[in-house]
Amino acid sequence: MSSDYNYLTRYFVYFDSLYSVAIEEKYSKIYTEYLLIREEYYQLVTKPHLDWFVQMHQILQIDARLQILTDLLKIELKYPDCEDVFNESDIIEISRNDAKNYYKEVCGIRLNEPVPHSLLHFVPNGLK
Repeated sequence: MSSDYNYLTRYFVYFDSLYSVAIEEKYSKIYTEYLLIREEYYQLVTKPHLDWFVQMHQILQIDARLQILTDLLKIELKYPDCEDVFNESDIIEISRNDAKNYYKEVCGIRLNEPVPHSLLHFVPNGLK
């Protein structure tokens, strides 16, 4: 358990530095969402072990939210003078809604195509 926690802390070093770049003030909603995602990770890792497949699915879904949130934030930071295409609430909503298809899209699979039978795309019964 302790080593899992240490690995997770190391995993978040990058994100902590990215999200600390004056985001607390300019992007307070996104920063708050990041803190919630981070806490969900820690809660999941420190919980008594769930079924491994359920836990893996939940970790991947949380990670997908984080990846989408981060990608959209990077666009905002790169083009600060552009008129906002999305507001903070839109970015958060997109990260929550699109997480279920994130890895499918990253793997180049169209949303209407079947996914290969792999751990990356496996959804335990009762979870979506």
